[in-house]
Amino acid sequence: MADLLDSSMAEQNPPARFDYRPIMLMLVLGVTFATLLTQPYVLGLFCLAFGVLSLIYRLIQNWRAARQRDKRSTR
Repeated sequence: MADLLDSSMAEQNPPARFDYRPIMLMLVLGVTFATLLTQPYVLGLFCLAFGVLSLIYRLIQNWRAARQRDKRSTR
């Protein structure tokens, strides 16, 4: 029974740490959008920049997830 308990404890993932990046992203986007409401001609540039930053962020997240899967599969 002790071996079973030890093996199940070893297979559990460590607790997730708090990720502040989405909160910071939403804060920056909110301030930027509020600023753009006073200057609507810049809205197109904002949309382009938001799209590019979102794509980069998602690619980094996918890359990190793939690295974690690779680490787990080599164990």
